[in-house]
Amino acid sequence: MRYCTGQEIFNMKGTMMKFVMLVTCVSNMKANMKANPIIQTFLKEPETVSVKEGDNVSLPCTIQNKVGVLQWTKDDFGLGTSRDLDGYDRYSMVGEDDSMWNLRIFNVSLEDEAIYQCQVGATIDARPIRSKYAKLTVISPPMTPDLSITSEMPLEEGQLLTAECISSGGKPAPNIRWLRNNKYIDSGVKVTERDSEGSRTNTISTIQFPASWNDTSITCEVTHDAFKEKQEVTKQLIVKHIPIMNITSSKKLKHDGDTIIFTCNVDAVPAATEIVWKLNDEEVQEARGSTILVLNVNKFLNEKTLTCFAKNMLGNSFAQHILNITYSPVFLLAPGDITGNIGDRISLSCEVDSNPQPSYIWIKDNNIDEVVSDGTELSFVLTSETAGIYTCQASVQGFTP
Repeated sequence: MRYCTGQEIFNMKGTMMKFVMLVTCVSNMKANMKANPIIQTFLKEPETVSVKEGDNVSLPCTIQNKVGVLQWTKDDFGLGTSRDLDGYDRYSMVGEDDSMWNLRIFNVSLEDEAIYQCQVGATIDARPIRSKYAKLTVISPPMTPDLSITSEMPLEEGQLLTAECISSGGKPAPNIRWLRNNKYIDSGVKVTERDSEGSRTNTISTIQFPASWNDTSITCEVTHDAFKEKQEVTKQLIVKHIPIMNITSSKKLKHDGDTIIFTCNVDAVPAATEIVWKLNDEEVQEARGSTILVLNVNKFLNEKTLTCFAKNMLGNSFAQHILNITYSPVFLLAPGDITGNIGDRISLSCEVDSNPQPSYIWIKDNNIDEVVSDGTELSFVLTSETAGIYTCQASVQGFTP
């Protein structure tokens, strides 16, 4: 005696319905079974996978000793037994031979997200088999983020700034991060997620912080599984503040006789209304109101202080630059001839003005290999051996002795 059970499979598209009955017959009589039954086994089964919306996907199903009728199910709903899967324009079962029945889905959409299974029916000689379930997850990229700032520019220092970033239509929800002046910031952030069409999500991230004088930009950064690269939107910030300043020059090394262009860099909101240059305490009249000062430098300006003053409606500020002028060595004190008696203490002095500072050596009888001392002073007891010609040599880096 054989007992047969029917498996009803409904394929629906529009108003069309296809009814498929797979009949599984199991004999309770060992006499009706062949001595060597056919064992249907899976060589490849479908795996859980995530696919970007619009891509194609293939779920593998390869069977050894297939003799029964094969079908794929979607959320336990049968899709049909023919390879072209009539009624499903984007679905088909593909394979190189009768053992391979991969489910191919073209142009994946959110409606394809489901749990799939490959099934092979029974015959008089073989038992039915079912693959493990495989979940197909469809990810959908969000739209380009929209960044808005509710506060009007320019901001007052300390004023509460509120910015909102909206990323629409992502599945799953994207990750939104904030950058303040190109540095990540996590405090003051609130995130809200709202359901959208087709299991998509609209993500709204809001940030608040008190504006600082050095705030220049706010950036909304969005990352998502469907993105190869992160998306960013940046808006510039303008905060009122007193002048922030520094002085730069056209030459790093300044030599005696050079013409140097000095620039007073002023960052002020609102803009500076007055600029004054001073060399030490004396104003440089010809540069009043200008951020540029052209100066012919000489050794006498070395270590002088150059100051730029700026003023706007919020207050005053200044920047300073200490002049470092290099110049060649000049003797201020050269050693003179001395006559003495044996046993007398002899002292010789040597002093040079230069920038950088000089280094000194004393040599005897013009023998450069016989350095008898260093420093500005040379002292010795006069003997027949110490009597001779002594030379003070001053060396300055960057200048030939």
